[in-house]
Amino acid sequence: WLSYLLLFILDLVICLIACLGLAKRSKCLLASMLCCGALSLLLSWASLAADGAAAVATSDFCVAPDTFILNVTEGQISPEVTRYYLYCSQSGSSPFQQTLTTFQRALTTMQIQVAGLLQFAVPLFSTAETCLQSSSC
Repeated sequence: WLSYLLLFILDLVICLIACLGLAKRSKCLLASMLCCGALSLLLSWASLAADGAAAVATSDFCVAPDTFILNVTEGQISPEVTRYYLYCSQSGSSPFQQTLTTFQRALTTMQIQVAGLLQFAVPLFSTAETCLQSSSC
């Protein structure tokens, strides 16, 4: 709406200067205001075209938002993830479930290995026992 306000102010200034040109009977001022008025008219038409395009784009979203979102995110996000978050079905499994399970198993394995290393290292490095068992020394 700010662009419309600025365009309206520009039109108002052009009209006021054109009135001043009429009052002074200045051909140069009237000719320049005619050019500015034509430019302002072109800007108004461009603004109207942009609004029309925005209205068409948003109407696609309003008619079928699910299809619109699937089409927009097609190349960026996998359709399974998009459908999972669009429809929020409780029956289907999360598309991230297999990856999360794999990471959880890997973390458990790492935890077991670190515990084994601690059992091995604490008797060898008894002076550093507190450092080995805590994250700060």
